[in-house]
Amino acid sequence: MPRMKLLGEPGWGSAIVDAQLAWYGFDYDFEAVGDLFASAEAREKVGALNPLAQIPTLVLPSGEVMTESAAITLYLADLAGDGTLVPAPGDPARAKFLRRDRAVRARRAAARGDVAPELPLSPKRASTIGGGGRRARSAAPIFRRRGT
Repeated sequence: MPRMKLLGEPGWGSAIVDAQLAWYGFDYDFEAVGDLFASAEAREKVGALNPLAQIPTLVLPSGEVMTESAAITLYLADLAGDGTLVPAPGDPARAKFLRRDRAVRARRAAARGDVAPELPLSPKRASTIGGGGRRARSAAPIFRRRGT
């Protein structure tokens, strides 16, 4: 039976998915892709499966490709049928988990310079995409205003 394949880089956003795959005992291969910011080869490798060239990128045994760590995290928890890391659907704790998980991911994205997808982008902010630390500086005031 084909195994899952996780494209990622140690210490990057794929770490949570890597840990979760191991925790649940899934058979998978990890393929380190390199620095997506510094290496055109790394971007091309990931871009062949994920047009956004982002990690984590998870290739399922069927060949279907999953992206976005939050979506992958939920998928793996549901596939495992194990509520130890993510409360199961129907569990009253799931709503609180999802809210907190999303808040943590949004803050982490802003800290590393990514603009969280739910944040509205003014033309000025949109022009900073691809600008590393400028993106974090442009998103930080939004979080302060929202009190999050």
